Amino acid sequence: MALWASDIPAGLLGCTLGAQSVGICKIGEDGIVLRAASALPGGALQLHVCRLGGKPTETCAPSRYHLREVLQKPDWREYVFSVSDPAYALTVRQVILEYNRFVQLKLHKSEADCAAALTGYPAQLDAVIAPSFATQKRTWFSAVRPWHTDFTCEIAFALDTPALASQFLRQPLAAIIRQAASDNGLSNHPLLQKAAARVYFGSAWCQHLLPSPDLLPQLLGKAKADGLAVTLSLPFLPEWFCAQARALLAAAERWCVAQNARIEVEVNDWGVAVLLQSFPHLQPVLGRLLCKRRKDPRLPGPMDATLLAGNDLMHSGWRAALRTLGVTRFELETPGYPTSVPPGRHSLHLPYYQMNTSHYCPLTAVLSTGDRGAQHPTRHCGAPCSTCALLYPDHLHAVGKYNTIFGCDCAILSEEALLGRYCEQGVDRLVVTLL
Repeated sequence: MALWASDIPAGLLGCTLGAQSVGICKIGEDGIVLRAASALPGGALQLHVCRLGGKPTETCAPSRYHLREVLQKPDWREYVFSVSDPAYALTVRQVILEYNRFVQLKLHKSEADCAAALTGYPAQLDAVIAPSFATQKRTWFSAVRPWHTDFTCEIAFALDTPALASQFLRQPLAAIIRQAASDNGLSNHPLLQKAAARVYFGSAWCQHLLPSPDLLPQLLGKAKADGLAVTLSLPFLPEWFCAQARALLAAAERWCVAQNARIEVEVNDWGVAVLLQSFPHLQPVLGRLLCKRRKDPRLPGPMDATLLAGNDLMHSGWRAALRTLGVTRFELETPGYPTSVPPGRHSLHLPYYQMNTSHYCPLTAVLSTGDRGAQHPTRHCGAPCSTCALLYPDHLHAVGKYNTIFGCDCAILSEEALLGRYCEQGVDRLVVTLL
């Protein structure tokens, strides 16, 4: 009896007739049932198989098949084909057995064991977790071998918490950077020994980390006195915070008008991008939450890294649409594998990169209830992230801070050729954040 299966995810198995994609209802070793709203397009039948475990995508084109039956459904038609081709039958059998194995692993094994079976993920290392984030990051950075090339990029440093912003009013930025470098075991890294020309205030992740409208002009004044350019980072904004955000932007605009100056605003919310049209002295730059790509310390694993290199910013039409909002600079990250840089002049944040950001706060939920899933809106935050973090297995180079999970790309601090490729492609600013 021929092997048949239904509901195989389209991400694993697709079908085209000519150049048009069609849905698969059922598939078997001796046939296939396709679904379409109207008549099927012409062209050769092809299967496109995405193998689990990062293996290359395969295409199978059966040589002998014919339409056996058309079934009229309420809103669509099902086209039943008979297929007589040994290579097709073998491919379909492999797909069905592979998907069945995947389902069984998901049902009966942990996520780590499932990944180990499918991709060779080192599940045994998940049990190794440092006693603190301070210990963990020092271990990560102990393997960093500083490069020696003198890159000509502008250097910026992120003061992304209220505590760091307040410290900036009392100390020179160079002193803050020296202390942060020492705390992270990076005192000898040349990137942290160069003088910073720009400072980032605010947060791309959490509205509770933003400076107040009263504090921001003081920060801008201190930055100007110290000869530093400024970028103000804003996160995605819940509705209840929109008035505060408008007041913050208005305070920045008033300062810029009085000083005949302009500052950048990192935009991570499309509503903010529109709102900035009312503030001509505030230059929008596309934030990290909107420079979307797949980010996970387990990638690329067995996957071909070139498949992950690009994102929507590589499309000229999308960049043209962003220019209508006044956006030409993008705030990029190093996600642990080489990525393509779109045309233009852009910023590169390192060594940490954002993986997941919650509307609520996982850290607050864990500390208050012991249950990460018990998250709820927090309008008045006690800032537990100033002293606490969510730890992950050491080998993942990941940490939970604020309302976000970050990965740490140590390679960008060691491999000068990797950083050099970014600079050659158009990165002219390096933004350092040390959590």
